[in-house]
Amino acid sequence: MKKIIMAILSCVLVISMAITSFGAPSIQGAGAKTIGLFGALDKGHAMIAPLGAETTGLPEKVVASIKSINEGKSISEATGLKEFAEYKALGKTVAILTTDATGKILDVPTKLSIYVPNMVEGKDIKVIAYTNITGLWGPTQVLGLNYQKKSLDILINGSSTICVVYK
Repeated sequence: MKKIIMAILSCVLVISMAITSFGAPSIQGAGAKTIGLFGALDKGHAMIAPLGAETTGLPEKVVASIKSINEGKSISEATGLKEFAEYKALGKTVAILTTDATGKILDVPTKLSIYVPNMVEGKDIKVIAYTNITGLWGPTQVLGLNYQKKSLDILINGSSTICVVYK
């Protein structure tokens, strides 16, 4: 019974969470933008890392990369992903944890749906992620884009820091 209640509370928490990102370059200009996490669609739960815990335990080089992206600097220089030289961050980075019903971090691909309010049709939208399990930056699989609902479905593993990018 405890596990069921914890699972329900986890789902409610995840569904109600949203984070605000400020001042990152966006298609529609700067300002406050809210990126919401709809939650894990399969294989577990997802939550946004608590404020201030986004970079806890990460190597200094990765923390510097995240800071650089959040300041609107070059994606390719911050991550080493040369194929993203022409891309810009659509908002700030977001640290996401995917867990099972007991709260253990999952190391299996988990499909998430995220809300990106400043997503504009006609732009090449992609998602990059620093995956804690691998210790590498890389493109994240985008499973679907819905411009009308301003949402996209992605596939992430375990604990990752993601950033929606565009060109």
